Amino acid sequence: MTGYRAAAGALALAVCVGWWGFLTTQCAWARDADEADVANAPGARHFDLPAQPLAELLRAFYSTSLVVVAPKPLIDGRVSAPVHGTYLPADALRVALAGTGLRAKIVGADQAVIEQDDAAPAPPARPQPTTNNTDGALDGGDYRPYIAMIQANLTTALCATPLTRPGDYRLAAQLQIDRGGKVTMVDLLASTGMPARDAAIGRALRALTIDAPPPAGFPVPVTILLRPAGNGIHADCPPADQEAR
Repeated sequence: MTGYRAAAGALALAVCVGWWGFLTTQCAWARDADEADVANAPGARHFDLPAQPLAELLRAFYSTSLVVVAPKPLIDGRVSAPVHGTYLPADALRVALAGTGLRAKIVGADQAVIEQDDAAPAPPARPQPTTNNTDGALDGGDYRPYIAMIQANLTTALCATPLTRPGDYRLAAQLQIDRGGKVTMVDLLASTGMPARDAAIGRALRALTIDAPPPAGFPVPVTILLRPAGNGIHADCPPADQEAR
């Protein structure tokens, strides 16, 4: 999976593509994260989580500062380890994944992706296509212009109404895009914390058609990650007074 920065600065919205929906450190707004910096960051909290299905366990992280992206096929049927004590969210996630065959890959100061732990025995899985994934290229194809187009179209759609306007909420979702560029499926991977906004975002994204069909070989699903504006992060929406004109 790769991502592309459509404009200078750190955008609130990232668009990432790649086989199986996994992220890399090259998402549009991802920055190199030193684990020592993460460990020393504020935000530690008390966790009291029993062993449970991973899908249920990950809901506990929706209210933390950590955005967790977990492809559903990867976590289905897996049970977490218990987590009891005071941890930074990223450390608590690592504890929860102990013994599951999965690991948490930190892709920014406040983002994590669940992926297969290559050092652990893995269950049988569908073979993955061989990819050459370097800075926007997969299997030799450069998808950066189309990723930028998706990012622009998503920004326009989300900026259209006050309820969905980026800036004060987090979002993680996966989209299926058909050969005509229409979004045919929306899967919210993490709630924004407001059911009405979740529903409005779902409607906006399901009504979306990208300005052009995807190029040949373009990998799906597309993962979008949205984080709050501030601290150098900008939502890239036009000012409200300009929208009203």
